[in-house]
Amino acid sequence: FLTAVGGSLGVPPWFHLFTETTPMKLRGRLLGVRQLLSSALGILGGSIVTFVLSVFPFPENFGLLFIIAFSFSMMSYYYLRKLNEPPVEPMNYPVERSLSILAVGRAIILRDKNFRNFLLADAFTLMAMSASAFYAVYAIEKFDLPPSYAGTFTVIVMAGMVVGNIVFGYLADSFGHKRNLILLAGASAAGSIVAMLATNILVYGLTFFFMAWTLSLQGISRLSFVAELCSERDRPVYIALANTLTAPTVTIGILFGWIARAYGFHMMFGAAVLIGLLATAWF
Repeated sequence: FLTAVGGSLGVPPWFHLFTETTPMKLRGRLLGVRQLLSSALGILGGSIVTFVLSVFPFPENFGLLFIIAFSFSMMSYYYLRKLNEPPVEPMNYPVERSLSILAVGRAIILRDKNFRNFLLADAFTLMAMSASAFYAVYAIEKFDLPPSYAGTFTVIVMAGMVVGNIVFGYLADSFGHKRNLILLAGASAAGSIVAMLATNILVYGLTFFFMAWTLSLQGISRLSFVAELCSERDRPVYIALANTLTAPTVTIGILFGWIARAYGFHMMFGAAVLIGLLATAWF
C-alpha cells in the first residue's frame, strides 16, 4: 500500500521535473530509451533476485535483496540531487485559491476543453487496453496450449516493446504526441481484433505485439501530451488530474471478465474493439 501510494505521489513532481529539464523535441526519444533500458535492467534485476533467493538461506536472502534495493534507491537520490532545475515560475493564483488543489483542478476541467477531450479519449483507451489481461488466458484455452506458453508470450511482448520504444519515441519527437495517442487507441483495438479472428497461434502472436506497442506508446506519449496542453505552472495539477480521473476506468476489466464468462471471449473482445475505435475517433 505504501509503495503504491508513494509511487503515485511521486508521478506529478517527477514528470514536472522531467519536462523542465528535457527539451520538448527530445522527450519522446528519451522516454523511449528510458523504457528500453528499464526493460533490460528489469530482466537483469529478476535474474539477480532468482540467484540470491536460490543461493542464500532465509532470511539472509531477503535481507540482502532489501539492502541492494535500498542502495539503488540512494544512487537514484544522489543523481536527482545533481540535477540543475530551472527557476520556478511564480504562482499567479490568489493565496486563498492556491490552498485548495480541488478548486484549481475543477477550474482547469471547466475551462480547458482540450483537456476534457483528452480525459475522455484516455479513459476509453484505458478501458480498451483492459482486454489485454485476457489475451494469454484465451490463447491457452483456444489453442489448447501448455501453461509454459505464458513465458513465450512475455518474450513477444518484450521484443515488441524494444521495437516500439525506438520507433514511437522518434515518431513523437518528429510528428507530435497526438499521433502516437491515435496509434495507441488504434493498437488497443487491433489487439482485440486479432484475438477474435486468429485461426492459429502464429497469427495470434500479433496480439501481443499490439499489446507491447500500447505499453510503449502509453509510456512515451500519454503524460508528454498532457504536458504540452498546459503552462509550466499548472503542469503538476494536470498530471495529477490525468492519473486520478481516468484510473477508475480500468475496473471495466471486472465487467470484461463477467462478459467473457457469460457470453464468451468473442463478445468481450468485440466490446473492447468498439471502445478502442471510439477512443481513436475521439483523439
